[in-house]
Amino acid sequence: MPMQLTNKFRHSILALLALTKNHGNSEPLQTHEIEALQGLANRNLESLLTTLKRGGLVKSIRGSQGGYFLAREPEDITILDVFSCIEELDTLVSPKSTLPETIEKKLIQNIRIETYQAAFGILQKYTLSDLYHRQEKLKKVLMYYI
Repeated sequence: MPMQLTNKFRHSILALLALTKNHGNSEPLQTHEIEALQGLANRNLESLLTTLKRGGLVKSIRGSQGGYFLAREPEDITILDVFSCIEELDTLVSPKSTLPETIEKKLIQNIRIETYQAAFGILQKYTLSDLYHRQEKLKKVLMYYI
């Protein structure tokens, strides 16, 4: 089964991009502000943020003026960190390494393993900071065409 990027993962990235934009501000972002900034109508955002907090990617402040911050610098959080935090553990490991019965099955298994390694390499390569800067560049390009 190929690695899939779920809605949970995509919504987590969007929430983290909002927190990246807010990074350095003294005021945390509340859930409704994250939803507004990213156009999310996700009733499970609080649950996703709790998962990201347990994974050490965000921190929170309780209370009426509370909200969320990034727990680390945006350049220190890779997309693989987010994926590892949000997705089920069995999607993170290489395909099951049972011994194939035939040479052909061994060839196919090797391709699957290389595919997983390449995907994880790409997710490890990019950080929240990288995505945020790409997002800002795309906004400028889109504004130029309007």
